Amino acid sequence: MGKKGKKEKGRGAEKTAAKMEKKVSKRSRKEEEDLEALIAHFQTLDAKRTQIVETPCPPPSPRLNASLSVHPEKDELILFGGEYFNGQKTFLYNELYVYNIRKDAWTKVDIPSPPPRRCAHQAVVVPQGGGQLWVFGGEFASPNGEQFYHYKDLWVLHLATKTWEQVKFLLSSAASLSPVLQLFSCALLFIPLEAVLGERPLHIRPSPHPGASAGGQRHSLEPALGYVMSHFRVFPGVWAPLCCVISGC
Repeated sequence: MGKKGKKEKGRGAEKTAAKMEKKVSKRSRKEEEDLEALIAHFQTLDAKRTQIVETPCPPPSPRLNASLSVHPEKDELILFGGEYFNGQKTFLYNELYVYNIRKDAWTKVDIPSPPPRRCAHQAVVVPQGGGQLWVFGGEFASPNGEQFYHYKDLWVLHLATKTWEQVKFLLSSAASLSPVLQLFSCALLFIPLEAVLGERPLHIRPSPHPGASAGGQRHSLEPALGYVMSHFRVFPGVWAPLCCVISGC
């Protein structure tokens, strides 16, 4: 009887844990849906921008987790995104500012169809096509700062024409905050283990891009120890796995 009672007690604990896990999972999905609705609302507001507007302005408001990149051809710095908490509410930005180093002057640049508001994203500049600012991933936070949505999207700002473009590809959300750096004509993406290990390998699907060559192949990253490094070739515009694994990270 004692052994039977212990088994029943063990099963009861397992059922309770399963119920709690289901409840937490359901709540997490609801929170994610709420954030997606809020992001969609902000995107609707951004859609009202129909033309490029450049406005001289004072220095941007305080913010953190923004990206500040050097223009590849001009004496300018490019500030994008970020967040600010005033003690009661969290504000997310997708504003674009340009700082002219020689003139010591700021300009706010409003461009149609920008990326959604975000912070903690990764950005890198390459010189192709008159200069391009590539933005990957990042995070969106609820106004109370208690809920978070991680992006896994890739955007490019064509600096010569001042136009935003989203580059479509398939990538696990676990890579949304992965660091990106520039190496020659590639953007290197360091993908953490949680984006690779699991029931299914991480799949990276090439996608069409202006100037891209046809016939890209689908790639998959196999489970590995440490960080798997992938790179995005600006031309022809496809993700591809590098034969490199950085272990012990």
